[in-house]
Amino acid sequence: MGKKGHLQGKEAFLRMNFLYQAAKTVLLNSPNSDNIVSHYGRCMVKIGKKAVLRIDRDLKRTICKGCGNVLVTGVNSTVRQRKKKGRRRIVVTCLLCRTVKRFPKNKVPMKLRGQK
Repeated sequence: MGKKGHLQGKEAFLRMNFLYQAAKTVLLNSPNSDNIVSHYGRCMVKIGKKAVLRIDRDLKRTICKGCGNVLVTGVNSTVRQRKKKGRRRIVVTCLLCRTVKRFPKNKVPMKLRGQK
């Protein structure tokens, strides 16, 4: 019974990986195809939620929460560093839906779950 769940998780990861790579390839080859790219991004997130899988932190940061597009700097997003109240932040803005994502920029890297 445990093997079946493991295989389903592996298959979901493979599907999510394929959708991410397809979305990024389509975006870089034809920048005007926003609908198909956002569809791939939304499908990838839905597959992850349905299979109850965690998307990698770096991968998750490259997907817009508003429109589901894969964010590529200079193509459909801007990246800036801001300092507010002594805290540095990385601000990523989607140029399609104007959704803003803010990430802390720490001097010491944060520990991920399961790391000591």
